[in-house]
Amino acid sequence: MPLGRPSLSAWIKASAKEVGFYSAGIVPASFLFEKDSSLAEWNQKDYAGTMAYMKAFDKRLERLRSSFPTAKSVIVLTASYYHPDELSRFTLQPTGRIARYARGKDYHKVLKKKLKILSQKIREKVGEEIMLRHFVDTGPLLERRLARLAGLGFIGKNTTLITPHGSYFFLAELVTDLELEYDKEGTFDGCGRCTLCIDACPTAAIREPFTLDARRCISYLTIEHKGQIEEGLARQMGDWVFGCDVCIDVCPFNANPIETPWEELKPSSGVGGELLLEPILSLQNDEELRVRFQGTPLLRPKREGLQRNASIVLENLEGEQHGREGKEQHGTTQSARH
Repeated sequence: MPLGRPSLSAWIKASAKEVGFYSAGIVPASFLFEKDSSLAEWNQKDYAGTMAYMKAFDKRLERLRSSFPTAKSVIVLTASYYHPDELSRFTLQPTGRIARYARGKDYHKVLKKKLKILSQKIREKVGEEIMLRHFVDTGPLLERRLARLAGLGFIGKNTTLITPHGSYFFLAELVTDLELEYDKEGTFDGCGRCTLCIDACPTAAIREPFTLDARRCISYLTIEHKGQIEEGLARQMGDWVFGCDVCIDVCPFNANPIETPWEELKPSSGVGGELLLEPILSLQNDEELRVRFQGTPLLRPKREGLQRNASIVLENLEGEQHGREGKEQHGTTQSARH
């Protein structure tokens, strides 16, 4: 006898955790196709920068709607990418920092592999032909909104989804024609008066609570932005060569993070937390880049972007060194006068 829908929904959530996902929630597919006025306003302010796919979001959403006429439910999943910080800072050669999410293998491939495992489990359980389509940060889905509506967390002032165990999480979705039991939006909402993320952002990219100007965000600048980075923003990048974790690291909800259960997302499987700058600047062609970073997120900005970032970080580090030497020299001079 087939499982009743409430029982099937509970089984899907339990199976998701067995695969290694942190949490799962289910919402009606109609939520998937709802437009968001705040996104339109965000695009009107040109906060998307050079991300043309965000400016074409509504058109892409309409194409998605037409491709899923039988969709009934969206299974929304979170997956931890956290791992203890392993930055050494003892190397004599200049290095740049890599955002925590990008230190292992390319998360798109890792999560799609896990989604296929979960999909197969569901198909075997249901025992009939069903539609299951997976998404990992690529389609026109308002993922954080879906996760909030599914009761998995709330959207913080830094615009990330914050779960009871913080925001070191990826989001993924399975769209299906199964009619399931749906979750309700949770009551977990805790930013309150806290503005740590806004205060800590090196480039003041969080214009106001819940509003991110991607054009100033270090993650956007080092990964998505094409062309040169204006001098003022470049200096504020510090030693971030790929992505940035500042607004996430300072969040009080990340005090007790959940470590990822998947080896593929750990630094030992990828590039780690630091990148030597000189070898990046020495890359002669795109093939050298592909060989060096095959299977990792660092292919995203391409050779020109990664070398641009490395040059900026190297200049920033040299500037910091000169500044320290100047202070030391000034201190020595002052001491000699007394």
